[in-house]
Amino acid sequence: MGFQTKYGKAPSILLACSSSRLNAYLLSNVGIQPKGTPLTVLSLMARMEVDPWEEAERLSSLPSELAVSWMTTAIGRSSLSPRKLRDTATLASLLIDRLHAHSNKRPSGTALTGDLSVVRVCTVMVVIFVVISMFLIIVLS
Repeated sequence: MGFQTKYGKAPSILLACSSSRLNAYLLSNVGIQPKGTPLTVLSLMARMEVDPWEEAERLSSLPSELAVSWMTTAIGRSSLSPRKLRDTATLASLLIDRLHAHSNKRPSGTALTGDLSVVRVCTVMVVIFVVISMFLIIVLS
């Protein structure tokens, strides 16, 4: 589903687009790293060398207890300092609640059903963008 870069596996644009309903979860802040930069669920999963979108899909299908357990372990293995990990289980529970709240919703702007419908919508958006770009190139040149 993804492709390999020099920094690791990167999801394809269609996978990222089709899973945009997971973005609120994936962009959630886990904490502040020792150098002061924020750590998101997306970066946490990427550092674990798992595809964040695939893992979020998998976690959303698990019972809450199992998903919270996985997330607690993942946060515990992160670069956050131990004193910031006191409430790891609580944080993991909040993150999984956010995931479950968003995982049952279709991406906005799609009234279609099925996994391929979102890919079709993304494809139509790309085609519209290309047509508008071509039009502007012709008009402005």
